[in-house]
Amino acid sequence: MKNILLEYIKIIGYTVVGLVFAYSAFYFILNFHHAKELSRTVSINVKENDMYNKIANNIAEVKGNIAGFNSGKYHGNVPLGFLLTMSGKLEICTRQFENETFMQLQDRTEFGAQDIYQFATSFQSSILNGCLIQQFYDLSSSTGNEIPDASVRSFAPFLKTNIESMIDSSSYIISSYHYNNIYYFTTDLTNNTLYNRSSQAFYKTLSLYDKSSDLLLELSNWFKNEVN
Repeated sequence: MKNILLEYIKIIGYTVVGLVFAYSAFYFILNFHHAKELSRTVSINVKENDMYNKIANNIAEVKGNIAGFNSGKYHGNVPLGFLLTMSGKLEICTRQFENETFMQLQDRTEFGAQDIYQFATSFQSSILNGCLIQQFYDLSSSTGNEIPDASVRSFAPFLKTNIESMIDSSSYIISSYHYNNIYYFTTDLTNNTLYNRSSQAFYKTLSLYDKSSDLLLELSNWFKNEVN
């Protein structure tokens, strides 16, 4: 009786080991296949992309607009401290646009899922948080005499609306892109879904860079007109 019981225990033990091994093998194959599908790349020639070149030109123009400001020669009506603050904020933002991820885009023609995810998160950290929110959200939320210039004061609500819109858009791009991880054994349909989602995430993020650069250019044009 004792031997029969031991045999039953052995059988149960072997069964459990076999099930664990089978599950591990299945999970390994499943993840290997998923990783293979996610390694597919999207072809985008960034150097010839009109939007990318427009962003680069905008930032170059912003730099030109704030360069050479001589505070000792300014005799306008806007407080000098406000102008120096604006100049510093714009300069910080141009540096944020020159983050490594964005600058390396021009040398790329193929982008994998991880590349595009990193592009989206770099916008959120460098441009949205590092530039727009940290440098200009307080300005966009100011009212009345807190902004000593009528043009900037009238622009503030538009600036705030756009910043808040980009906060929502950036979060949506990043969260929706996580759905790339739900597909395991894929079909042609889901392959196309992954490809299209990657392409859309790239261009939506690039459009946020574009919109941000337009806002900076608008502010820098005001600065240039005021100090010249």
